Amino acid sequence: MRILFLTPRLPFPPVGGDKLRVFNFIKHLSRNHKIALISFIADPDEANYLIEYASLLERVKTVLLSKEKSYSNACRGILSPKPFQIHYYYLKKMRQLIFQEIESGKYDLVFVHLIRMAEYVKDLRGVPRILDLTDAISLNYERSVRYRRDVFYLVNLIEKEKVRRYETEIISHFEKNLLISPVDKNYLSRYTDNQNIEIVPNGVDIDYFQFYDGVFDLNRVVFLGNMRTFPNSDAVEYFCKEILPLIRKELPKVKFHIIGSEPSKVVRKLASEPEVVVTGYVKDVRPFLRKAAVSVCPMRVGAGIQNKILESMAMGTPVVSTPEGVEGIEVNPGQEILVSNSSSDFAQKVTELIQNRALRRSISLNARRLVEKKYTWEITLNQLEHIITEVVGRDN
Repeated sequence: MRILFLTPRLPFPPVGGDKLRVFNFIKHLSRNHKIALISFIADPDEANYLIEYASLLERVKTVLLSKEKSYSNACRGILSPKPFQIHYYYLKKMRQLIFQEIESGKYDLVFVHLIRMAEYVKDLRGVPRILDLTDAISLNYERSVRYRRDVFYLVNLIEKEKVRRYETEIISHFEKNLLISPVDKNYLSRYTDNQNIEIVPNGVDIDYFQFYDGVFDLNRVVFLGNMRTFPNSDAVEYFCKEILPLIRKELPKVKFHIIGSEPSKVVRKLASEPEVVVTGYVKDVRPFLRKAAVSVCPMRVGAGIQNKILESMAMGTPVVSTPEGVEGIEVNPGQEILVSNSSSDFAQKVTELIQNRALRRSISLNARRLVEKKYTWEITLNQLEHIITEVVGRDN
């Protein structure tokens, strides 16, 4: 089978939730199918990553989209009913390239990653299409407006309604639509009765994120995430201001390590306190997870499945999360993870894991077992194969 992937960002290297997901889709499907990729790049140097991952792709074409052009596009879309992000990622050159490739490529399937690329092929005929929404982005915006206090509050407020309308309308144009968790599907189901939605969770590479049962630092708490996103920056700011001081009353030597690329100005400012460490980009997060006593996921904003939780669970680093952070993962709180919806209780649970080695070990072992049972990429991507076979078979 020949499959054409359309992505708003080059999925190489696989850093960040959306890139990690589509990278693993391509990696898995390239074993038995011929994969072509058309993607935007924000910098010509990004194309250098293609050398390392060339074996996964039969063909690849990129289109340069500068931030200046994107912002200009978004501004012109202020009065449009379509979301800002659709305008942000729209270029006539990309549209022409996609249709030229489809006409010449004899593809069996077009796989679209995120609504940002859906506009290009929503009216395409003759080739079956799958749209991977990944998350219900409108749910993300709905939660964000509760905590935004800057100029982006108004932007989020406007975009929330635009995205919700667009999401519920665009899914009718595709043979199948994918979401990462039932929570996202249930949210969109409030606004549409469309049934062509399937759940394909994220997974974790358990050979890469091997279980660790060695020495760790009792005074180290970690957070993993792409720090340029508001949900992650809000999570660490909330943790530093409302949870960490409570932990340090009991355990004054505890330090909080924020691990992730592109920390915002707000996040970098948190490192002015001696008990907070901001690393910026690291090539390998595993050493940080091995050393940590606890991995935290104090999310208040966001949607979908948090890869940071799956990776921590796979390595046996026990996790404390808010209910929002653990959505979409079928866990039993108290067995594979600890969950809290208040800052004081969150701090108490982190403290308990550090002080109670028996509890820590129990959570650690149970978490790894759950990942092996339900959340390996092999398991989740077998679901993807079945969906693709159904869609392509139905069209023939």
